[in-house]
Amino acid sequence: MVGREEGWAAWATPGSMLMSSALSPGSSEAPESTAVGRFLSLVEARDWDGAIALAVDHWQEMLDPDRFDLLVEGLRAVPPETYIDDVRLALAAGTIFLTWGLPDEADARFDAETVRSDPAARATAAALRAHATWWTTGADEALVLLDQVRTDLEETPGMELVLTPGFEPMTTGRSMLAVSRARALALQGEVGRAHSILSDLFEGHGSDVVRDSVSAWSTKAWIAALAGDVGRACEAADTAFSLAQPDGWDLTPALAPARLSRALVAAYRGEPSGTINLVADAAEVATRAGAMVLAQVCRATAVMCGHAEALTEAGERSSLGPVPLVDDLERAWRHRSAARC
Repeated sequence: MVGREEGWAAWATPGSMLMSSALSPGSSEAPESTAVGRFLSLVEARDWDGAIALAVDHWQEMLDPDRFDLLVEGLRAVPPETYIDDVRLALAAGTIFLTWGLPDEADARFDAETVRSDPAARATAAALRAHATWWTTGADEALVLLDQVRTDLEETPGMELVLTPGFEPMTTGRSMLAVSRARALALQGEVGRAHSILSDLFEGHGSDVVRDSVSAWSTKAWIAALAGDVGRACEAADTAFSLAQPDGWDLTPALAPARLSRALVAAYRGEPSGTINLVADAAEVATRAGAMVLAQVCRATAVMCGHAEALTEAGERSSLGPVPLVDDLERAWRHRSAARC
């Protein structure tokens, strides 16, 4: 049986002040030998067709986590009209911008006529937006989008999401829709419902593509930790780390929730040593990627782990306004601290 300990709402453990060891950002260099380096050279030469052809042929390599910031800047320089008529490329470009905190750039791709006129592409854009709750999509909006996607898929026999290059786990089948819904519910403070959704999903879909997704396992670990389900939290975090590290995805927001999960579990167990390092690593990645909601969650997690004075920059509010879960976490910590006085 999976072990269960108290969830976040019932505790707050003061910890010792530890040195923060934030992750170092990826190298700013882009050697010619890398796909991103060649892409940037073609962009600098204004060889738009060559740049797009390279992106199509080397899409996975282009998404190298260490050079994602360079890819974003290079892609911003490419005129959208050179690729916007290709639905898959429009969706991929929009998602790249969305997951770097650039909603206007993303909207310009997602709202292109080629996407809006295609029901499957339109549903895919909605699903991708719904997954961006760490960045620019409010939890309430995400749930509305997910309801619409579900309705569109149910009412249109045979319609599936458009497989989007580089973001296949989010657009293959429908399982990632449940992950997006669980995260949105958790951010609303409905941790129990979120935990139930992911427990059912992972236990009932052994061969699903979502089982190879760092983001999915990391989200599961974080939500399980919030729910106090330490056994599942540890198992999911271990899986997320094992999937992430070989390809460098441990340096991205995808793994940040698993880091927060490990910090929460350590604090639950009265083992605060190192928790600030885990949270600081997550906050560094979140801030660098413009994922300000995730950064707020990092700040609240630091508070819950006894480091209220740490990560002050990560505590900055996102443009989406208050996050109910963050308010709940900090309120629980204040209540617990007052009870101990």
